[in-house]
Formats: sequence, structure tokens, C-alpha cells
Amino acid sequence: MLENLPDEELMQQLEQRRGRGRNEYPVRAMWNSLVAGIVFQHPSIEQLRRELLRNGQLRDLCGCDPTRGSDAVPSASAYSRFLSTLRKRSIREALVRVFTSLVDQCYRELPGFGRRLGADGKGIASVARRRGKGAGDRRGEHDADWGCHEYVYQNERGEVQKSVKKWFGFTVHLLADTAYELPVAFTVSRASKHEVPVMRKLIRSLDRHRPHILKAAEVFTATGAMMMAR
Repeated sequence: MLENLPDEELMQQLEQRRGRGRNEYPVRAMWNSLVAGIVFQHPSIEQLRRELLRNGQLRDLCGCDPTRGSDAVPSASAYSRFLSTLRKRSIREALVRVFTSLVDQCYRELPGFGRRLGADGKGIASVARRRGKGAGDRRGEHDADWGCHEYVYQNERGEVQKSVKKWFGFTVHLLADTAYELPVAFTVSRASKHEVPVMRKLIRSLDRHRPHILKAAEVFTATGAMMMAR
């Protein structure tokens, strides 16, 4: 994974942004460890840190200084600052280019990639608590809000049932290749945003900036509500 990610531009931007400041935890080691956390499905930074503290081999693979042992594992505050940096506009754009490069590689190397596209949204609960009521309270999650999805289905007896899912957080709106089960395009919104207008905006953006994605598609599927509102 680390050898094949096209992230050199991103690394250079992050290193340039850090400049000659304190470099106790190098940019590349921190980035690689975040990627490892996703690969090994650690749901929080603290769980990732615990794994790095006990797993010297993983620290070496991520590029941590082997002479420092477990002291080379970035602190929780260091990860917090690093994640804040990743949210900066110029850095976020470089992250999107990493994703775009990987998608373009799929179009080149996977037979039939992009012919069958599917659209859907998924609620992502925030791992942070709700923000405080005070205007100056910077703790907690300030960008999320409440979302609600209703699902209608038939049970084993053929009876129509309805379930309701509520969450505090965000929604990932995803366009994916349904044969390979790989993403083609995505955007993230607050949980309260309805899927249909967000997906329309995403498709219009693809038509303007990456029209080859829509031209290659032969089949497009979506949830019932989204198709009725097309």
C-alpha cells in the first residue's frame, strides 16, 4: 500500500508547510501511520497509537526512527495538529489528487472499470461529542449535525416494516463501480443534507471536470428515492 500510493506531491507540500520547525515526528511517518490505521481498521487515533507502541515492526514500516523505540510514536496532540493540517484547503486538494490518480489508474488497468456505476449515501457517525453551547467553545464537533434515514422493507412474513436510523455526524455520498466495488467519486456533507441534490451536484462536477467517467458508464443504479427524484 505505502509503496503504491501516489502521495509524493502531498508529502512535499506537508514538509514544505512544516519548514524548519520542530520535526520530532516526521511528516512521512505520521502519514504512513494514518494509512496503516485505515488498513488495519483502527477506529480511533488512540487505538492506532496503542498498536504502534506495542508493534515495533509496524513502526519501522511507517518510517518511525528505530533508535527511539516507542518514543517515536506521535503523541495524541501531534496527531490532532496533523489532522488539522490535512483539513487545510491546499492540502485537502492534494489529498483529492491522490484519490483521482488511483481512480484513473483503475480505468487504465481494470477491464470494464466504470461501465456499471452505482450511487448511494452512507451515514458516518462523528467520533467527537457534540459542540458546547458557548459561542467560544472550540471543543467537540462543529461541522456535523443530525441526520435521519428511514428504511422500508418486508420481513420474513411479508409484512411491511419501517426502521429509522438517526446519527450525529456526516454523510458520504459515493459513486462507485458496482462490479469491482471500488469508488469513482465522492463528496462529504453534514448528516442533514439530502442525498439527491448532493449527488446531482457531484455528477454535474464530474461532467465538467472529468467527463470520461460519465461517458464510460453504460449502467447507472441508485436507491429508489434517488431514482424517483432524478
